[in-house]
Amino acid sequence: RPVTPERVICIRASKGCYYGACAFCDSYHGLENDTMAVERLIYELRHLRQTYGIRHFEFVDQCISPRYVSQMCDAILAAQLDVRWFLNARTEPGFTPELFAKMKAAGVTMVMWGIESGSARLLKLMKKGVAPEARLQILRDASAAGLFNFAYVFFGFPSETEAEAMSTIDLIRH
Repeated sequence: RPVTPERVICIRASKGCYYGACAFCDSYHGLENDTMAVERLIYELRHLRQTYGIRHFEFVDQCISPRYVSQMCDAILAAQLDVRWFLNARTEPGFTPELFAKMKAAGVTMVMWGIESGSARLLKLMKKGVAPEARLQILRDASAAGLFNFAYVFFGFPSETEAEAMSTIDLIRH
């Protein structure tokens, strides 16, 4: 008996991490970032769609840059692929309301964001490279475009205080 109404295929457009600086992550050690050509990605999506009827995809990349997401969306729209997909990303300035609108039109349903903590001090220690205040506007813009936001958070980063843990809880509650 299926768990989902339709099959979801995991697919990867890149290996490694283009950012490669987070203090807690080892996904960039020993790996060079290698991103698939958008044309090849479209070929694979089309093949899976036409051959097996697959319409839903989870991109299992560590994170996909806003520039590459934009290229993916342009190519999916130009190819007129009827697909739905979701991905991992960083809350960084390249994610704009215009890009979110394009993502929605290209079939994106959800973005899984590396939020990690509500504490500016911990984000700095983690070397996240994102402005704590700007993250919330990015999430609001994604939601306004009709995308579901999923937040990766964690507790227990070395030296995290109880107040900092509560700041993370407060962040995701609002």
